[in-house]
Amino acid sequence: MSSYQVLVARVDCFSETPVSTYGKFLRQQVEGIMECFTSETVRKKNIDDMKEAEEAALEVKEKAIKKKKKASGTAKRLAEEIAAGQLKPSEKASADPIYDTNWCDMPDDIKLECIGKLKLSERLSLRCTAKAERSLVDSQKIEFTEGQGAKRQFVEELKQKAGEEFGHHIEKLKMIPFEAKAKSTAAAYKAENDKRNAWISEKKLPVDESSFLLYLLDRAKQIGSSALAKISAAYQTANEGISAIGASFVSDLIKSKRREESLLKKTVVEVTVEDVQKITMLAMKEDSPEKDRDALLAILSFNVMLRASEAAEIKWAGVKQKDGMIEVHVEKAKNDQLRLGRSSFFNYEPGSDADILMCRWRLRTKGKCPYVFSHLNSSKKLSKGAISTLSTKMLAAIGKPGATHHCFRRGGANHMRRIGHSMEEIQCRGRWRSAAGLKVYLTDVPTAQGCLQLKGAEFDDEDDDD
Repeated sequence: MSSYQVLVARVDCFSETPVSTYGKFLRQQVEGIMECFTSETVRKKNIDDMKEAEEAALEVKEKAIKKKKKASGTAKRLAEEIAAGQLKPSEKASADPIYDTNWCDMPDDIKLECIGKLKLSERLSLRCTAKAERSLVDSQKIEFTEGQGAKRQFVEELKQKAGEEFGHHIEKLKMIPFEAKAKSTAAAYKAENDKRNAWISEKKLPVDESSFLLYLLDRAKQIGSSALAKISAAYQTANEGISAIGASFVSDLIKSKRREESLLKKTVVEVTVEDVQKITMLAMKEDSPEKDRDALLAILSFNVMLRASEAAEIKWAGVKQKDGMIEVHVEKAKNDQLRLGRSSFFNYEPGSDADILMCRWRLRTKGKCPYVFSHLNSSKKLSKGAISTLSTKMLAAIGKPGATHHCFRRGGANHMRRIGHSMEEIQCRGRWRSAAGLKVYLTDVPTAQGCLQLKGAEFDDEDDDD
């Protein structure tokens, strides 16, 4: 950008009524400078050009101000006539061409009136045009109505009865269904509702249950059954629920999506207690800080059925060893809606490999990082992604390619099931929110069906002796 362009930009920025006169004169000045190099003409001084530009600009500004006042007066008069019923729709249509003026020349009150009639997508487009338009669009609130359910109707009736004095209380009442959820859940539901409302606005559909079903069908082309269930839950949180026929369609859609997913489902790599023992033995044979950390990650993830996000947040202060038992305090568990933290326990033998690895890794970190699973220099904790990557590598090293960190969680649940623990015990230790969510992880075992597992080796020996 040349110095002349910068000068024009500054003039326009600080002028109450920007005009193009200064730019035209500066352009002529540049052309005059170029002529001086090809001819013997003497160009004017800058101060002379600016004086002429200022005089010409005054005339243009006066005309622009008069035009703006005329447009504003005409618009106000039309608005008053329409409100008073003096102007019929046909007359209104014929009067529309009176707004024959540039948008930038219109006063702010007329702009705000126009913005109030724009749809969300149109407002967003206008907001991107200029800084002044962005502030005008932001000053006008647009309210999304979540259908015509009983909950919404109740809030609207209460708003009319209470008046503006209790406006803050009404807004608080609207947010209560979301605030009753966990913070992360509420944020996810709000994001889903915003996406749905934006899609409905773009398609120019009514904000009701039928549009919600159409949106769900459209999204089903791209997302899975779990994401569809989240969209449904978000909609029902903002409303009192959905009709019986609507609920039936939603349920059938999610079930059909799950059936599709089951056909495309990859084979799950099973991780057993023997696999965890292999990882532990490798760490015990080598004097390696990395092996110690990774083996401890495998032991805790398997026995306490940690998610990667939970493992990343485990702190040394939350890991306690006492009376042949290890307690692991999980600060951010899925079944902990109140964010109080949940503790999971598992038995161990003092002096066992798990005990030794725990003590060795604690001594290696020397209290430099409050988190259990940290980088080797102990500067900061491992992220969720880093823990997933480490788990995949250590499992591939023992002959389990394709296994992920979540395989520890699945394997731990099935191990508890095989040795006779109840569903309630597994659900509690693994912090599942529901038994239905846990059942997806479990495989069929004899002990879960009331069959006693006999000691086959002893009976085989007796048969051989006979």
